[in-house]
Amino acid sequence: KDSHGTSSFTETDLVDVTDPADAAPNLNQTDGDVDENNYYDQGWFIRLVDNSGAEEVEEGEKVLAQGVAFYKTYYVTTFTPNNDPCVPGGNAKLYAIDYLTGAAVIQFTDTDGDGDKDFTRSVILGGGIPSKPVTVITATGQKLLISLGSTNPDADSKAIGAGIVGIDPLYPTRNFFYLWWRELLN
Repeated sequence: KDSHGTSSFTETDLVDVTDPADAAPNLNQTDGDVDENNYYDQGWFIRLVDNSGAEEVEEGEKVLAQGVAFYKTYYVTTFTPNNDPCVPGGNAKLYAIDYLTGAAVIQFTDTDGDGDKDFTRSVILGGGIPSKPVTVITATGQKLLISLGSTNPDADSKAIGAGIVGIDPLYPTRNFFYLWWRELLN
């Protein structure tokens, strides 16, 4: 759907998928007007400050690094500064979002208390400003690595215990990376 030419997208060109309770949009509709605002929808967006009241969010959350797309999922980190101006640091969060619909794709935490992990868009990784997610693919598997100022989030957001958090990203059930080839000679 890359038909926008040299013009910029506006909010009317995109579908607001901030509320995770809403059904994921079908951006393959023939008429292209998913949110029925009389505009051809070209994608989706999420408000980090949720005005709908659907999700509890903290003020000041912002994206400070590039995201990465891996196996149909867009991974991006955010930083939320501490509410107390006298306490440094803040929370580092990772979002894992379906790259076509904006829906949650990973079962991070048990949000309803039933003992099973639920699909949520994000998880708090630790404290401090997170790096961009880096995908590492080896013969033994895949990892998503993120550098943090503190790997243990707490109310004081002290910058101690700096390190790297490894997340298991979604990946195909079969290895699609060929480990063999055939050389043809004349």
